[in-house]
Amino acid sequence: MIDRCRWTCAAVLMTALTAGCSNTPQTPTGPSAATPADTAAAADGSTLKVSAPAPLAPTGGARIDSRRPALSWAAVTGTYVASTPTYEVEIRAAGAVFYTALVEGTVHQVPVDGEFDTEYSWRVRARQDTAFGPWSAATTYVTTQRTGLVTGGFRTPDPAPGTRLPLPNEAGLVNAEFSANRDDWQNSCQDRQGDRGWVWLDKLVDRLRTRDLRWGYNGKRGNPNDPSQDIVNYHYGRGDSQGSTEVYIMDVMLGHCGNAPTPAWIDQTGITASSGTVGRWIYPRPGRTVTTPPPTTARPLPDMRGVLAQFANASESCPRGIKYVNNPWQDRVIDAFRQVDLRWGYNAKPNRTAADNGGVPVVAAGDEAAYHYGDGPRNGSTDVHLVDLLVGHCGPTPSIGWRVFTGEEPGRWTGAGRFQE
Repeated sequence: MIDRCRWTCAAVLMTALTAGCSNTPQTPTGPSAATPADTAAAADGSTLKVSAPAPLAPTGGARIDSRRPALSWAAVTGTYVASTPTYEVEIRAAGAVFYTALVEGTVHQVPVDGEFDTEYSWRVRARQDTAFGPWSAATTYVTTQRTGLVTGGFRTPDPAPGTRLPLPNEAGLVNAEFSANRDDWQNSCQDRQGDRGWVWLDKLVDRLRTRDLRWGYNGKRGNPNDPSQDIVNYHYGRGDSQGSTEVYIMDVMLGHCGNAPTPAWIDQTGITASSGTVGRWIYPRPGRTVTTPPPTTARPLPDMRGVLAQFANASESCPRGIKYVNNPWQDRVIDAFRQVDLRWGYNAKPNRTAADNGGVPVVAAGDEAAYHYGDGPRNGSTDVHLVDLLVGHCGPTPSIGWRVFTGEEPGRWTGAGRFQE
């Protein structure tokens, strides 16, 4: 009886060990082992069981301050998302795809210039491996109007007398402009395209001037009324750049007016001098027209309630027991807002003093945000929308809110010592 039991138990153990060492698939325990029913396409064609993302900004045809929006959306939820998914962003203009990208996270700064004063629509969906979720609802934004020439910014100081500045290497920027605006470069023959043909060079010169105001156009053979069509200048000398012949002369396009123009970075300074002629610095080029919109009185307040909802836990909103200093909770909220739009900051609370703050100097209202709607510097500006972000601040149970009180009391924009603009 004992022997029979011993052999029976051994057989059971051997069977168990064989099963444990086999290659037979085990019961699914996560998304990577989803059953065929889990990966079947839904009615909208999606194959990832997640919700559609919710666009947060910019939405509803809001006008943005640039041609490169910072897109943000709420994260998806779903049974079969093992980790943070990748997101696919798509932007369209006039029904045609303008830009697509696969990105991590729920904020994406678009690296490509759109056209001025143009409406774009965008949508986003989650991706995981080869599966994809449903698209979000499409929403729209409008790019900034053309606001003028690049006349302010950094300018390399003059060199010592009798010397010249070195030539900056901006080949990478030229290549980046070509990659971002291929249609402009393809239509770059001014003799055939007229004003349309100048767009590529205007964009390139303006981008260069955001690096250094010494960049400009070239007057061919020293003629300021005859700008080169594929050349830029860098003023290496002292004094005013306008009209100077102390310039590096850089060819920035190969195959100009051909079928396949490409970016270049070729120093033609020596060749020009040896041929007995000169280049002349000019900015702007003759014939360049710039439409300047009327002054902005007040940009609309972006609705950030979707972003704010991610910070419902406000337990760190009053750690010092005083109301008019910024706090860890508020810092996180403002940082998230500024990922969408750098016009967000704090309200310096100019109608409060240390006497209202337990003897501590006022830094900013710890439960408010300020949005700079005007032009010019932000620090200290009173051109602000004001929003109260909390109900019951410094009470036992603070909760998030969204009360706009612009105009009800004085407000002033501040970076609370964390950023200066």
